[in-house]
Amino acid sequence: MRVELIFTVRGEGRMLPMDYQYALSSWVYGVIRQSDSDFSSFLHDRGYADGNKRFKFFTVSELNLYPFKAWRERKVFEVLENTFKVQLSFLVDRAYREFVKGLFLRQRGTLGDRFSRVEFEVTGIRSLASPVFGEVMRYRSVSPLFLKVREESGRVVHLSPEDKRYEDALFGNLREKCRTLALHGEGEAVLEREDFGFRLLRTRGSRILRLHPYTEREIRNRVYHLDFELRAPVAVQEVAYFAGLGADCSMGCGMLSVLDESR
Repeated sequence: MRVELIFTVRGEGRMLPMDYQYALSSWVYGVIRQSDSDFSSFLHDRGYADGNKRFKFFTVSELNLYPFKAWRERKVFEVLENTFKVQLSFLVDRAYREFVKGLFLRQRGTLGDRFSRVEFEVTGIRSLASPVFGEVMRYRSVSPLFLKVREESGRVVHLSPEDKRYEDALFGNLREKCRTLALHGEGEAVLEREDFGFRLLRTRGSRILRLHPYTEREIRNRVYHLDFELRAPVAVQEVAYFAGLGADCSMGCGMLSVLDESR
């Protein structure tokens, strides 16, 4: 299930920190947590547990701010219009669609920090159509992908899609999500190595994504935007599309769109 939220700016603030992803994800979690529902318990409190790991199968796009002005020396975006948009994607039954729309409509929030912030209200929500999935799909990242590996030395490496280890890391991440779903009796997604393939079409850029910015817990991750081809069973393609691909999907990474090859 995927929906698009339309935010209307409230208040005078127009400067939005470029590292807004953590604040945006926190706001989404806050709205879900406030709802007294099975949906809230599922996504926020329980999720899917696999050993010490817990997957929340949901992801958030980057904000669609166009038109905007980037003040790179100040690391802020200036919001030039009164509205902007974001997509939310959930690996949940479509029966939740109307509930989600009602949950977010008219919610208010603030994105930013003590230096720059934008206040907003959700004034519109629309459901987005699902693509027709096949065993070979071409995708474009809507929010950047993040993958990491720990080397034998203990050093953690943030992988570039050009790294020869990228395909195996992507396979491991997606297989673990499918395995966790199966353990909880959710879905029929099964992934074997011979059924999986990744082919990079284009790297569209990289940047440092900061989580918990301006705090002692600040984390800096190297993330990448890319176009790529993914070979996997249809049920696995659905997991990648709706839950996100790679790590930190609930923190605003890994959302995909089907690549329009006519562009």
